Parts: sequence; structure tokens; C-alpha cells
Amino acid sequence: MSEREEYFPQPIKLLKLDRGPGVRSHIDWLGDIVGDQERRIRVAVSDWNLAKRFGGKSEQRMVELPVAYLSELRVGDLWVEGVREQPEQVTTEAFINLRVDNTTTELFAVGRNLATNPHELAKFAIPFSQFDGYKQHTKSFVVRVKVRERTYLLVPSTEIVRFYFGTSGALLKQIFSGALARRELVAGCNIRSDTGVANVEMPKGFPREAAPIIARIAFDPAATHALNQLIVSGTLACQNNIAWYPKMGFPIAGTTNLHARGWWSEQGEERTFFVQELESCSYPFPYHTLFIHYRNEREDLNGASATSARKINVAARAKSKNPLTLATRPIERGKQLRVETGHYQRMPAFPDLLNKRLLRGAERPSSITAAAASELPEAASLGGVQGAPAPGVEVVVDWERVLAELPPILGCLICKLYMDGWVSVRFDGGHIASYSETDALPTKAISSYGLCLAFLRRPGGGDGPVFGLACLDPPIGGRIPELAVLRLYDGTSANLRDESKEHLRKTMWTKTAGGAARAKIAIEEVFSSEQVTEAVQRERLGDLLQAMTSDDQ
Repeated sequence: MSEREEYFPQPIKLLKLDRGPGVRSHIDWLGDIVGDQERRIRVAVSDWNLAKRFGGKSEQRMVELPVAYLSELRVGDLWVEGVREQPEQVTTEAFINLRVDNTTTELFAVGRNLATNPHELAKFAIPFSQFDGYKQHTKSFVVRVKVRERTYLLVPSTEIVRFYFGTSGALLKQIFSGALARRELVAGCNIRSDTGVANVEMPKGFPREAAPIIARIAFDPAATHALNQLIVSGTLACQNNIAWYPKMGFPIAGTTNLHARGWWSEQGEERTFFVQELESCSYPFPYHTLFIHYRNEREDLNGASATSARKINVAARAKSKNPLTLATRPIERGKQLRVETGHYQRMPAFPDLLNKRLLRGAERPSSITAAAASELPEAASLGGVQGAPAPGVEVVVDWERVLAELPPILGCLICKLYMDGWVSVRFDGGHIASYSETDALPTKAISSYGLCLAFLRRPGGGDGPVFGLACLDPPIGGRIPELAVLRLYDGTSANLRDESKEHLRKTMWTKTAGGAARAKIAIEEVFSSEQVTEAVQRERLGDLLQAMTSDDQ
């Protein structure tokens, strides 16, 4: 008789949360991201004792853990001897038909004074008198959602990242990897708009559970916006040598049923539900059927699933009951096994997936790329400006929105130049950038791409030379350049944008081809995707800026 095999969830053991036998560690807050080669999140932890439980104080310490483990970390969690216990008793609330969009949400630092009148007493979303877990991370970001008049939902950005993008450690590592994180995730994704049939090319080592999340990032503009917010917050923190606190709003825009665990805070007539854990969100995914296959290899998905679920023989399990540690638990490959939490039952995180098909292999629909799925119409404004500005009215650019909607590399460069005093040359209608979809790049490597142009003039430059930035939006692949720096010798460059685009469409982006194009457009420098990647990894974006703003012609 063959031995019976079963699946056993294996608890994670985080050695840095092991304070000895019987000592409980309480996660007070999830803070900033540190590290270059390996991203880590700083976690505020304190010992959980009777005094702490009933509102007393306990010394807070900082623990650094790989971002791949963010999926297992929540504010309010209790860990004993490095293993997560059943969550503490908190309130569970259901917010039915909750509207989540830019009219109902605010994104701000948790320590910001919310008082609108300078003569008022300071007012905070969660005052220290009620909760001081974030006392060492007051610059970390939270999202406040208006539920109804004087009633709010408050969610840390790190919890939004964990819930919506934390399906696997490999996915978390990727989204925190730098300015090119989204490009590498969505390369090769496409969808048929008439049938809702989508394809996702899975990066090697990703579990199939990550496929719906990648599809959401690729095809839902709200998810794209949210991930770009996160990426830009990291890039700007790197440029300005400040702490990187993940900054991200909800990756959805519309009505949803949201279930969450947390507790209520009251200040006067206002009530705020502080979310420790998002449990379920009914917002739909942007496809009907999803085909997945692995990039650059013919990987059997059943094999990947079997590897990820890790069949463990009962007899073998009886001999060794040691939980996995940071040193032994796989991050890159396989399903990220959940932490054992006793009899605590979880509801489906995304009920919409119960009605969506996830299939192996690939169906090749008429290609609509990830870039096309979130294509901005030619009349759209990337700067928050609709239509031509009225005479005599100064147009104020919403730079946060610009950075979130532009390709991250381009947005960061524009922001940096703007802070240095450069002037944006606007297109017709007051747009600071122009985006178009084209399929004319002379290569068979990709079927289409998005071309984004922006022009800037030196302070006090008058009608002198105008620098332009041209960026290819994903998907791009191989050695196709991503970012080009142009110098136009005509101050009316904004009026030449169509001609500029056409010229770039017909020209392979190499220095040789660029040299032949100098009649109307001087291509000062072309940065390949490899060069941009290296600059980001080595935090050398300043070198790209210096190359762009050089006076040498």
C-alpha cells in the first residue's frame, strides 16, 4: 500500500521576530524601504505584554525584513518565537458599495497635520493618544477614503501593496525593484477588447497565482497609476537621498465591497476605521478569461504548481516539524505558502476571480498591448489640464499626477529638471507631454509601442535651443532603446511634435541613425534599456541628467 501524501501548509519562521520562548512580538508599524541589491522593509516591533495590551508603553525596536515577506506582515500581528499567531481580536467591518476614486480618497503622510485653519489645534488622522505605533515613521503614507459624511476608512499604503500586489514574494520583489518594474512585468501581455480574453507572459519563477495581479497591472489604468505612484516614490527618494516610504493609493477606481479588520477611532464627530488588514475586495479584474505561459521557457504549469504547493510525505513530516526559515524558504519560485493561523478562516480576497477562468498555454488574439489597453487619447492631458488655458491664467501643473501617469523614467527626469528651474514647453491645449500609440518602429521584436514626448527650455532661454525627452512605453524588449534625449534648434518645438513623432517612428534609435537625422532634430544621446536599467540599479540617474543638460553640441 502506497504511502498517503497530503499537502501541509508550512509556517514561516522569521528569526528576527524571535525574542525567546513565550515572548510575543507585536508589529506596531511597517515603515520605509532600505537596501539597494536586496530591498528590505523596516518594521517597528515591540514586546506584547499585559501593559501594552491595555494601553501601556513598550520599547519599540526596528527589524529589517526582505520585502518578499511583506505578504505576511500586517500592523497588529503577533509573532511568538518567530512564528505568526492567530491575529488579535479586532473588529471586522464590511463597507458595501464603497466608492473608491480620486473624489473620495486622499493620500498623505500619516503624521501630517490635517487642521485647515492655522489657529486650530493640530489634528491628525490617528492621534498618538489613541495609537502611537507609527511614532518613528510619521512620514509613511496612508490613504483615507470617505465612507460618508464624517466617517472615513484609513489604510496604510503598505497594506494596500500587500493586499493587492502581495500574491507572491517574487512579485513583491519585482514591484520594489526600481523604475523599470512595471515594464518588465507587463512585457508580452495582451488582451482582446471584444471578448475579454487576455494573455500574460509570466516572468520565470513567478507562481501562477500572480497572473491575475499582473493582468490587472497591465490592463487596468487605475492599477497602472497606483504602481507608477509606488515606483516614482522610490525613484524620487533615491534621487533626493531621503527615506523611501512606499506611496501608493488603491489600484482600483469605482465601487467595491470591501471587508477589513481593524478598529474605530473617534475624534469629536468624526469616526475613522483604521485598517490593519484588508480581507476582501469585490472590484472586478479587467478580463474574462486569462491564458498564462512562462516567458523564455516551456514550463509545465502543473509542475510549477506542484513545486509551489510542496507535497510533503506524512511520515517525513512527522520526523521533521521545523518550520521554514528566511534562509530555507523559497522566494523566487513557487506559491508563497500561507502562515498557519489556527482556526482563523479567511474569505476569498478577490471574489471576482471565482468567476474568471485561468488557463494554461496561450491564445494569440488580435494584439492589443498593455500600453494600448491604457492608451491616453491624443486630447488627454497628462498634466491635469483640460483644454487650452484661459488668457492671463497661469496653469498649475499637478506634478504628482504627471509622475504617476508618465513612464516612470520620463516622469522623474521631467520632475528633476522642473525642480532645477527648467520650463515646460506645452503642447496645444496646455499639455506638458504628448502620448501616441504607433506600430511603426522598424523591428519585429514588438508589435506596437507608445511614444511619449516632452519638451523643456532652460530658465531664461527665450527662443533658444529646446531639449526634448522621448520615451518608449512598454512593452519593449531586448536592445530596443527606451529613452532618447533630443535637442531641437527651434523654439516652436511644441508645434513640431507631430513631425518629431513621425521622424522618430521612421528612425531606428541608434546613434548612427540619429546622426543622419540632424537636419531638423539633433539626437543628442540615446540611452538603451540596458543603460537605463544600470543607471537605476546604481542610482546614477544624475549621469543621465548631466548628459541631457550638457551644453556640448
